[in-house]
Amino acid sequence: MACMGFGKKWRKWILACLQSATISILINGSPTREFSIGRGVRQGDPLSPFLFILAAEGLNLITKVAVNKGLYKGVEIGQDKIVVSHLQYADDTMFFGDWSIMNARNLFNILKCFELASGLKVNFQKSRIYGVGVDSKEVEDLACRMGCQADKFPFIYIGLPIGAKMRKISNWAPVIDKFNNRLSDWKMRTLSFGGRLVLLKSVLSSLPLYYFTLFRAPPCVLKHLESTRWNFFWGGGGVSSSNKITWVKWDHTCLPYGEGGLNIGSLKGKNLALLGKSWWRFKIETNCLWTNIIRSIYGIDGGLSSRDGSTHLSTSGVWNNIIHAGLQIDELNISFVKSFKKSIGDGRSTLFWEEVWCGSEALKNVFPRIFRLEQDKNASIRDRVSAASISQHVTEVPVDFPQRSTVAAIQAAGIRVAGGAGGCNHASTADSDTGSIIFKWVLSRIPTGRTKTELVELENLIRTLSFDFNVRDSWKWSLSNNGFFTVKRLSTLIDAKVLTAPNQAPNKMLRNNLLPRKIEIFVWRVLKKRLPVRIELDKRGIDLHSVRCPICDNDLESVDHTLFNCSFTSDIWNRIFKWWDFGNFSPSNGPDSLHGKSSHVMSPLGSKIWQAVAWVTLYYLWKNRNLKAFQNKGTVFRGEWIRSPTGRTLSELQDLSSRIASYGFNNSGRDSCSWILSHNGIFTVKSLSHLIDCQLLGEYINNNETMRNKLVPKKLEILCLEGDSKTFAR
Repeated sequence: MACMGFGKKWRKWILACLQSATISILINGSPTREFSIGRGVRQGDPLSPFLFILAAEGLNLITKVAVNKGLYKGVEIGQDKIVVSHLQYADDTMFFGDWSIMNARNLFNILKCFELASGLKVNFQKSRIYGVGVDSKEVEDLACRMGCQADKFPFIYIGLPIGAKMRKISNWAPVIDKFNNRLSDWKMRTLSFGGRLVLLKSVLSSLPLYYFTLFRAPPCVLKHLESTRWNFFWGGGGVSSSNKITWVKWDHTCLPYGEGGLNIGSLKGKNLALLGKSWWRFKIETNCLWTNIIRSIYGIDGGLSSRDGSTHLSTSGVWNNIIHAGLQIDELNISFVKSFKKSIGDGRSTLFWEEVWCGSEALKNVFPRIFRLEQDKNASIRDRVSAASISQHVTEVPVDFPQRSTVAAIQAAGIRVAGGAGGCNHASTADSDTGSIIFKWVLSRIPTGRTKTELVELENLIRTLSFDFNVRDSWKWSLSNNGFFTVKRLSTLIDAKVLTAPNQAPNKMLRNNLLPRKIEIFVWRVLKKRLPVRIELDKRGIDLHSVRCPICDNDLESVDHTLFNCSFTSDIWNRIFKWWDFGNFSPSNGPDSLHGKSSHVMSPLGSKIWQAVAWVTLYYLWKNRNLKAFQNKGTVFRGEWIRSPTGRTLSELQDLSSRIASYGFNNSGRDSCSWILSHNGIFTVKSLSHLIDCQLLGEYINNNETMRNKLVPKKLEILCLEGDSKTFAR
C-alpha cells in the first residue's frame, strides 16, 4: 500500500483492522474461545473485497514486469501492435498469450510467484484454457501440463457469452428464460395492473440490458420478449399464451406519458440506445485500452465516420454490430451519426481533417483539394491553428530547390525560404493579416488556382470561430439540450419513430401522486374507453346474453353509461357534488372531474384532491359493477311498478334509493336475525333472566352493587355482605 501511494495514517487504520480481527469456531453448536486471525479479516467483512483488489494488483504488476522483460509474450492486436497480456475484473483474471509451451510454463511460474508473495492460492482446477486456431488435442495436452481443464468457445465470462454468434436465437435463451422466470404466472395472478407495470419496468432495467449493451438482438427475439411483456401486463393465462384481450395496442401502451402511454418504452429502442452509447464512450474515453484497440483495428476514427449506408460492412464482430446499430438509428431519420460534435478548446485532441468540428461535415469532405495536398492528414487543430502569441501565421511548403534562380524567383514572389540547401526544404509565405489566429499549413506544393481559393475560404471559415486555448476539447451531443448523451433520451427518440402512435389525438396519461398506480392505470383506460363493458365485448366477438347495463337495465352498457349516465352512478355523483358544493351533477361534467376541473376556482392542491376523489369514485363504481355483473352482489335498486314514477313519487323513489344506498350491506353471508338486547346480537337465557331480575330487584341492585375480589375467599365476601342481608330479608 505504501508503494501505491496510500498515506501513513490510512495504512495504520487498515493495519489496525487486520490485527484486531478475532474469530471463534462452532464445535457441536458451542463456540470456542476467540483467537486472532493470522491473515485477512473476518468472513463477510465489507473491507475484504477492497483488500483483495489491492492484493490482486500485485499480480497485475508481476505480469507487466514479465511482459516488459520478454518472459511472457502477450497478444499483439491491430496495426499499432498493442500488446494485451491480461484482463482483471474483481477475482477473475484472463490471460492472453502466444501459443507455446515456454510461454505457458512462464505463466505458470508467474502464478506460483504470486502465490508465494501474497499467500493467495490459485485454483488451477477451476481454471480453463482456450486455444484460438489451435488443434483441440494440443489444448488438452497443455491443459494437462498446467493442471487445469481444456475448454472451447463459446464460454460465459462475467455473465456474457464470449465467442458466440449472437445472431442465433439459441444464444439468447438465457435472457428469454430469465424473462419467463421473473414474469411468472403466479405474480401475474396476484398483482394489480400497477404492480405489473412496476415489475415490467424493473425487469426491463435489469435483465436484458446487460446483453443489449454489446449485442444487437435479432428481431424474432425482440418480438418474443415484447410478447411476453404485453401478455403479462394484460393478465394472460401464462407468459406464453394469449387468451386475454389486449385492450390497448402494445405500441400505444409503451408510448411516453405525454403521448398517452404508460412510458414503458420498446425493447428495440433500449437495445439501439445502449449500443449507441458505445459511440459516445468511444469518443470521450480516448485513453482507455479498449478504445486504443478499436483504433488500431478500425482506424483512428474507429470506423464510425468513414462508414455510411452505401458501404458494405460485415455483420460479424461486436464492434461491427455497434457500427451497424448507429447506421440503423440513422435510417430512422434521427441523424445519429452526425450528432456528435466537438466543442473546441485548445485543439490538441481534435483531428483537423477527420473529425466534425466546423460545420456539419468533416473538413476533408468540404475542402478536398487542400486535403489532398496535406502531408499530415491526422494532424490536430493545434497543429494547424493556434493563437498569435504562440506562433506566426505561416504557410510551409516543401519544395526542391535545384538552382539559385528558382530560389530568387520564389523570393521575388514574396515567399520566404527556410531550410538548408538541397533536398526537401520548406518555403513559408507570410500573411499580412495575422489577426489573433495563426495558420500553419504543411502542404506538398504551393496552392494555386482553385486550390488557393479553397485555402482562402478555409481560413475565412476558421476565422469566424471562437477558440479558447485555455480549456480542453470536449464532445457535445446535439440531440440533447445540455449536450450530454443519455440512453433515456436516445431511446425516447427511437421509440417516437418505432412505436406507432394512435390516429386520433392521444389522451395524455394523467398522474396523481395521492393515489396508487392501479387507479391511475384504471383512469387511463377510462379515458381511452378501453374497459370490458358489454358493448365493447360484443364488438370483439364475445357472445353475451345481453348488452344492457346490469345495474339499471335501461340502456346499452358503455363506458360513459356505466360510470356517469346510469341512474345509480348519477345519484352517487350527485351526492359527491353536493358534498363539495358543486351543485347538481351532469354527465358532461364527468370528463372534467377526471382532470381535476370543476365549476369552482380551487387551488392546485384542492384540484388534486378533487381529482383523487373523482378517480376513487370511478374505481369503486367499476368494482360495484363487476360484483353485480359476475356475482350478482353489487348495490342496485330495482322494482316493479304499475306505472313509471313521476313527480313526488319519483322524489320518494330517489329518497328511498338514497336511504338504501347509505345502508351497509354485507354481501359475505345470508340474511340473519339479531337480538338487540345483547352485545353480540345472540339470544341467551342467561341474558334474558338477568334483564328480568334487574326489573324485579332494580332498587336493591342499583343501590347495593356487590363487590368482588379474587384475592380473598368467597366466604369472606359473604361476611362483608352481612349488613346488607337483613335488608334483603325484609
